[in-house]
Amino acid sequence: MDFFFLPFFPPIGDAEEVHSIEVSLDPEPESRKPIKRHPCPICGKLFDKPSRLARHGSVHTKKPKITVPLFQCKYCDKSFKKQDKLKRHEIQHTRTKIHPCPVCKKVFDRASKLERHSKSHLRKPKMPHQCSYCSKTFGKLFKLLRHEYTHTGERPFTCSVCGKGFIELSKCNIHERTHETGLEKRYKCEICDRAFTGAKELRRHFYCHTGEKPHKCSECEKCFSRTDELKKHRMIHTGERPYACTICNKGFRTCRESKQHRLTHSGEKPHACSVCDKTFSQLSNLRTHLKTVHSENRLYSCNECGSTFKQHSIMKDHQVIHTGEKPYACLICGDGLMVLTGPVGLS
Repeated sequence: MDFFFLPFFPPIGDAEEVHSIEVSLDPEPESRKPIKRHPCPICGKLFDKPSRLARHGSVHTKKPKITVPLFQCKYCDKSFKKQDKLKRHEIQHTRTKIHPCPVCKKVFDRASKLERHSKSHLRKPKMPHQCSYCSKTFGKLFKLLRHEYTHTGERPFTCSVCGKGFIELSKCNIHERTHETGLEKRYKCEICDRAFTGAKELRRHFYCHTGEKPHKCSECEKCFSRTDELKKHRMIHTGERPYACTICNKGFRTCRESKQHRLTHSGEKPHACSVCDKTFSQLSNLRTHLKTVHSENRLYSCNECGSTFKQHSIMKDHQVIHTGEKPYACLICGDGLMVLTGPVGLS
C-alpha cells in the first residue's frame, strides 16, 4: 500500500509540534461496490436494483421482426413487398407508346394520358405569338421575331471587325470585345495553357480533357458534355427538323447545319487557310485542317497509355482499343467494328 504525508499545522496557541496524516491512494474498497443480487429468471443476468431488472425484462418480451419476402423485378433492381405492386411496376418496362396525339404528334403509352394531354390543346394559349415555322409560342413579339431568325438564317447584327452575324445585339457586342487587344483572358486551362475571358467558356473547354459528360439523354441514356449537344441529340428521337433549306426544303436539326448545307447549292467556300490558301465551305473543316496539317501541338492524351493526339475525335477512336468497345456495325453481316473507316466497295 502506498502512502504520502501531508503536513498538519495546529491552531495558534497549541504546541508547535507538526503532526502528519496518512492518506491512502488505493481505490475504493470492494465492500462499497453495489451488490448485484437480483437475477433475471430467463437469462440469469444479475442487477443491483429491481428497477434495472424490470427494464431488462422488456428485452425478452419484444416481438421478433418478421422478414417479409420481397418480389424482385426481372427488368431492374427494384423489389416490392406485394406482388400486385410488382406487376404494376413491370408494366412500365413492357409498355409501348402507341397512342399519338393528332395535333402535335406526341406519343403516349396510355389512352388516358393522351386524353389528359389533348385538353392542353383546348386551353387558351398563354403565349399568343406562335412561330410560323414550328409550334413554339412566345409571350412577347420581339421574342418570336428573334426565334424566327433561327429558321430563316438571318443575322441582322454584324461584327464591325470581322463581319460575323448575330441574332441578338447583346451577343454581337460581346463578340466585338474579343477583338480588343487589351482584353484580359484571366481564365487559363491548366492542361493546355489555353486562356478564356469567362469561367463558363473555360469550364466547357475543360470537358474535352477530362472526358466528363454530365448531360444525359432520358431516352437512350447517352451522355454529352454540353447542353446544346444534348438538345440536338434529342431531335433524333423526336424526328424534329425545324430548320429547312430555302432552296430544296431539306430539314436540319440546327440552324448551322442548314446554313452549311446551303453552301452546297452555291459552291461557295468562304473559309481560307492562312498557310496554304486552301479553302473550305465550313469553318470546322478549316480548323481541323489547321490542327492536323500545319500544327504540331498534341493537346489530347489517352489516360490509359499516354499516347497524344492532335484531335479529340482521333483520341476517342484510339481509346476503344483499351475498352474493347465496338460501336460501329457492318450493315451487311452485322459484325462490330472499333473504328468507322468509311464505305468499302463490294466485288
